[in-house]
Amino acid sequence: MNNRITTSIIHFDHPFQFPGSGKTHPAGDYTLIREDEAIEGISWMAYRCKSICIDVPSIGTTKGQTERHTVDQDELTAMIDWDG
Repeated sequence: MNNRITTSIIHFDHPFQFPGSGKTHPAGDYTLIREDEAIEGISWMAYRCKSICIDVPSIGTTKGQTERHTVDQDELTAMIDWDG
């Protein structure tokens, strides 16, 4: 199966938490990685979301250990709505 990976930057204006986590992360720019997989067996090219991850710490902080948190589309939408 063909997968595609899209990397972008997500900005949070306020400190935030990942769902189910008690740890608060500071406002800032974070790397967002989305992996989509091709849907086979149809006559046109289409993809579905396989995973969405956010790398912590934020971009611009001192280099060190990075954690990758997986979120689903609904959780990401709720995080963005809460921040806005």
